[in-house]
Amino acid sequence: MKKIPDLPMVNDVSGVNVSENREKLVLLNDVNPDKLVVFSKAYKEGKKGAIERSFVRETVKEKVISAADNLPKGYKLVVWETYTPKSLIEGIRNEKLQDISGFAHMTGGSVDVSLADSHGNVLDMGTDLSHSAPQNKSTLHYEQLKDGELSDEAKELRENRRILFHAMSDAGFTNNPLAWFHWDYGNLWWGKATGRNGFYSSLDM
Repeated sequence: MKKIPDLPMVNDVSGVNVSENREKLVLLNDVNPDKLVVFSKAYKEGKKGAIERSFVRETVKEKVISAADNLPKGYKLVVWETYTPKSLIEGIRNEKLQDISGFAHMTGGSVDVSLADSHGNVLDMGTDLSHSAPQNKSTLHYEQLKDGELSDEAKELRENRRILFHAMSDAGFTNNPLAWFHWDYGNLWWGKATGRNGFYSSLDM
């Protein structure tokens, strides 16, 4: 699989405009399990305010299915976080939120994803979003190491990340380069990465 290209940082989204298009949140759990493994990691971990079912915007659902179709034979797309309700963020932060505009997962346009084998077993990607070594979260972590510096295991991890990256990118998502698993469509962060206006603002379902 071809290497992951250099990626723009998307931290500052202050100059991006969003005009909410009122597209509905729809259920993702009903997609054919031959394509996807869908669950809420936060709900499984018993986090306060988490919801069991996974929701995304209508077009995002289509693009997630497209990304799963882009994967080589023998792989499934794992979706472990989608729309995040305000109650979950408040539970994590232990405070009442007045401004919800700065939370990508509240737009319904963000997904956290990984890969699984054909039996639904989640593959090793080097780290997950709770890993204590933040440098491993970087999408380009393994790309920035020379082949001679990589073990056979690390080369496999790099290949897994490349497979995921190209499947998601080809479906129209943009990646946060600080987190290999986080992908956006239609919101502020996607707008920043693409130079376009967004159309999904934060929601409080």
